[in-house]
Amino acid sequence: MKKIALSIALCLVCCAMQGQIRWTEHSLRIHAGSSNFYVGLLGTLIMVSTIPYVKDDDEYGWVKGMPIYDWMVGIPSVSNPIGAPEMKPRAGYFDAPWEHGLGDGYAGLEYTVTNVKSPLGLVVDMDYRNKGCKIDEDSYAAHIAAPSASIMIKFGDFKAFVRPILQIGGGYDFVFGYSGNKAYDKKALNSGFFAKASIGVSIPSAHSMITLQYQRDFYDSFDQNYTVDGITKPFDGYKRNNSYIMLKLSHFWNRR
Repeated sequence: MKKIALSIALCLVCCAMQGQIRWTEHSLRIHAGSSNFYVGLLGTLIMVSTIPYVKDDDEYGWVKGMPIYDWMVGIPSVSNPIGAPEMKPRAGYFDAPWEHGLGDGYAGLEYTVTNVKSPLGLVVDMDYRNKGCKIDEDSYAAHIAAPSASIMIKFGDFKAFVRPILQIGGGYDFVFGYSGNKAYDKKALNSGFFAKASIGVSIPSAHSMITLQYQRDFYDSFDQNYTVDGITKPFDGYKRNNSYIMLKLSHFWNRR
């Protein structure tokens, strides 16, 4: 993970020194996602309903855009101790959130710096993540601050109708809170790194972008050495490091 972060930083420095990136277009927008179908419908409705209210009239050259909602599907990677209760998701994709609660989700700000004539761009996220599971009907949820950054690479002629896009980056999940079984606390939960990669297309003439993102957590959700009484390790043998697939639809009102 450190090698990935170093490579991204070196790429940015080299490109900036060579004058290949013109930081002339910016975007600061709300984005969110959830591994629940019904929340997805609501998020998409909110996103689309903002279209009539966003205008390309900013005298300072900031790119304005509607909020982004990601259709997100979780891919659990779980190991359970032999003979112990099974670790399960808090809710299924099609479970009603008012009955079973939400699955994993996030909300935050996405900052993008790019230029239509440059092949490179930078995307920085500052998100709140809520990630959890169930063990023997007890829920365990982590409240997470998740900063991340990605390099955006656009291929092809900048005058083309459609340009392929590749985004590569990563970030860090910092657990700052816990909710669930009151016998435990946030020390039972781990913080750690995650990586993400996206492929997609941009349509410059329509100021739109469609990307499919894969995100992978590189840490176990629980500290297997955690103990309350100094002897019993309630999460020994439990491993959970999920992956996520996200479909992101976004629209920009560019000012050149």
